[in-house]
Amino acid sequence: MSTRGQKCLGTELGRYAAALRFDDLPADVIEKLKVCIFFNLGIAIAGAPLVRQGVGVATRFPTADGPAARVLVVGTRVPPAQAAFANALMMHARAQDDFQHCANAHIGTVATPAILALADWHESDGRSFLAANAVAYQVATILGDGFAAITTPRGFRATGIYGTPGAAAGCARILGLNETQAAHAIGLAASLASGIGQPWVSGSMEWRLQIAHASRTAVDCALLAQAGLDAAPDAYEGRYGFYMAHAGTAPRVEEMLARLYGPWRTESIGFKPLPVCAINQGPAINAIEVQRTTRIAPEQIAAIEIQLPGEDVAYPGIAATGPIRSAGEALMRSAFVVAVCLSKGCLSYTDLEIRDDPKVLALAERTRVVANNELPPLSHVLKIEVRDHSLVERPFQASGREFFLGRPEIRMVLHGIRDELALPFDRIDMLEDAIWRLDNNTRPIDLVSLLVQGEGERRRPPSASSLQKSKN
Repeated sequence: MSTRGQKCLGTELGRYAAALRFDDLPADVIEKLKVCIFFNLGIAIAGAPLVRQGVGVATRFPTADGPAARVLVVGTRVPPAQAAFANALMMHARAQDDFQHCANAHIGTVATPAILALADWHESDGRSFLAANAVAYQVATILGDGFAAITTPRGFRATGIYGTPGAAAGCARILGLNETQAAHAIGLAASLASGIGQPWVSGSMEWRLQIAHASRTAVDCALLAQAGLDAAPDAYEGRYGFYMAHAGTAPRVEEMLARLYGPWRTESIGFKPLPVCAINQGPAINAIEVQRTTRIAPEQIAAIEIQLPGEDVAYPGIAATGPIRSAGEALMRSAFVVAVCLSKGCLSYTDLEIRDDPKVLALAERTRVVANNELPPLSHVLKIEVRDHSLVERPFQASGREFFLGRPEIRMVLHGIRDELALPFDRIDMLEDAIWRLDNNTRPIDLVSLLVQGEGERRRPPSASSLQKSKN
């Protein structure tokens, strides 16, 4: 147990979650939350065709009577935890959802589907929905910041272990739990949070399920706490608690709480223009620009070197070699991603499913990924040796704000994948308008209604390769 007088992290996080109100949110935080929700829901509609099997399992036992939550696109009414699972599965299907680099986590994809499911079930108001998302982003970021660099090399996936308690805090807020109940919800999540990095190197697709499971677990934790189940007050800092188990070290609770009540961490949430790992966004964009400006034929490239920060090179799958067995493995592998971009001058999710192009594979084999520990996070150096002995060197020094997109840029990203959406693009138009009225007269239930298929609409069928290769 904690020493007398020492604060317990779970207790204090519960107090924070229960106390936060919409009026506590600065205008820039409200705007960023709306951008996050807009982006992630749009990406979910693009991801829906890729995960039909997993969504089918989640909706196998629909709710016949009484209040329920709805699954996006298909509209099936199910218990809130199942709706969270299905919607998070769609949102993470392309691995293009928002990311918090300092916590190495896709917080919105765990939190927003969970909070949305409960809000749809309870018919909550838009201001409470925004406040609950603010809680989730802040708590998850504080829990992961400084620890993700320790836990990831040990094999734990940061989104699963930090996103779950953050989302549980958000769920506690949308349910209106008191500080004791909220603390128990967050404490329960300490025991139930999970996720490992092995799928990225094994070529399996349960990386999607990890996020869906985390979102469902967050709902369950909040509902269990509401029903009266309790959790260890020192579940995080205890001798056998969350941090000792995952990181092998105890947290500095007072320092973490100071950051909790410090600057809002939503300002550092980034967005992915392309459906690949956050680490590969910069190299991919740089490679596309090289192809646009130099027009080097792939067969004229003798060798490629991608320099990344050491921590990024060590991330599961980034520097892997050998056969690529799935889209999940492809989107993580820097050599393959850069080879696609240099060969085609663009990158779509379809390119990750078509992994037998001999030109791309040959170029990927001539590519090596090396660590450069002088590079700051998200920076890289791209070196391309041409067969005429010329060298193209493209350094990319990240400022930390490259992927901080605003409302117009998010709309451009979604418009660029309009042919991959499971619903007509005019639904995205209506969704955008509704999200920016959440603090006025829009409710979360309205967002879900906009993203459910109408009677006369046919869902865009997934490609044959998607059905065959998406093992969810």
